[in-house]
Amino acid sequence: MRLLSSVLGFVLKKLGLFVALVLSLFLGYLLVQVLVPNVREAIADRDRLQQVAEERAALEADLAQLRKTAEEEQSKAIASLEAKKLLKGRFDLLKILGDGDLTKSLKVTAHRFSGSALEKIQQAGGEAITLPGKKPVVKNKQGKKR
Repeated sequence: MRLLSSVLGFVLKKLGLFVALVLSLFLGYLLVQVLVPNVREAIADRDRLQQVAEERAALEADLAQLRKTAEEEQSKAIASLEAKKLLKGRFDLLKILGDGDLTKSLKVTAHRFSGSALEKIQQAGGEAITLPGKKPVVKNKQGKKR
């Protein structure tokens, strides 16, 4: 009886250790199941962040190229106007007047437009783009100050 009792105690002790081991492995498995998707999401987020950073760098390079091209084209346009003696001094502003008829849709860029020129450009389906420049001087309507 003692032998049976001691064997039964030994088996129960080992069985308890085995159950504890299986339970801890099961809990570890559940923990891995919870953490693995989070780790995968973190890796995907890191990769996406890297991709967005590369896209941003490419867009910034494109923007810099566009700015450079715009500056070059603007200087070419000013040089062309000066060569045709439409701009004579460095403070001259280009003003489009409304003489004649406009039959085609044009994109016109100038510092100022007369009312009739603006109306004719818009009636033809064109676009008038106003360049920045010196603001026109507003005359004192009250007369000279005393």
